[in-house]
Amino acid sequence: MPALSVVIPCYNAEKTLHNTLQSVLLQDYQDFEVICVDDGSSDNTLDVAHNAARLDGRIKVLTQENQGALAARLTGVRIATADLLTFVDADDELEQNHFSTMINAFSSEAVMVVSGYAQFDGDGNLISQICFASKVLGSGEALSLLVGGWRGGMYPLWNKIYRRKLVLEIDLSGSPEFLAEDQFFNGRYLLHSQGAKVVFVDNLGYRYIERENSLITGYKHQQISDFFIWLREREVWASISSDLGAESRDYRIVNLDEALNFYGKIWRSAECKGLRAFESSLWSHRHLVSWSAAFRSPYRFARLISFGLRWVRSRWICRNRT
Repeated sequence: MPALSVVIPCYNAEKTLHNTLQSVLLQDYQDFEVICVDDGSSDNTLDVAHNAARLDGRIKVLTQENQGALAARLTGVRIATADLLTFVDADDELEQNHFSTMINAFSSEAVMVVSGYAQFDGDGNLISQICFASKVLGSGEALSLLVGGWRGGMYPLWNKIYRRKLVLEIDLSGSPEFLAEDQFFNGRYLLHSQGAKVVFVDNLGYRYIERENSLITGYKHQQISDFFIWLREREVWASISSDLGAESRDYRIVNLDEALNFYGKIWRSAECKGLRAFESSLWSHRHLVSWSAAFRSPYRFARLISFGLRWVRSRWICRNRT
């Protein structure tokens, strides 16, 4: 039985999956299996996966009707055989020491290992890096970082190693389907693992590649609904966990910051119906954000002014389109 299961959800990734698999198979740590789950792709993704599986017996290929990335990941988890589990997106790549660095950091008390990552654009230009010093935190402290909006490694699924047994035990009912499902998953996992350890490693082993087709260009109502499911879930975590510290005390301010950023993305997509739906939802969930706190932070005050200007302009755009 392998020590690590690598689950790769795939959807219309025919142009990138080969490079992703190559970066996985060329790891300096080799005791793993790879599970590619094709989530109803309409291109040749499945052929790419099957071709790779014929060349390397560690690769398993599954296919399902389109259900979203989280459902594809969970399909892979259910047939995985290793005790440890990690996820890789089908359009990203890994540094050669990514697995070995995280496996070596895993201890008997740990339930999660978190790696840094570098973000690139589709042309290979470095956009940003998320890195931190090696350290060990309690799961409650790690949840505090997630609740407090600390994006330095806690949000994504793909820069972590989990214990598969615990993943199978967590309750993911009510999870968002199109937005913030990674945060929801990680929060529920950490709540289920209270008292255990989370290990952070000083390594930029994951290469997150922002493709043009991954940018937000439009919105479904469900995506807006998912955003507020995530905000409500974060409030629940903040209210029930006794370990939350300074990182999460002002989470409503973080909620406001994320709401402004989310609004800006919808605005740039020129979705008038999306803007109106979001504004209506934000008003009905206004208790989840802290507007007054924005005036105590120059950065958030500037964001609030920007939001106001965008709101005025969006009203003008939508009025002229309808």
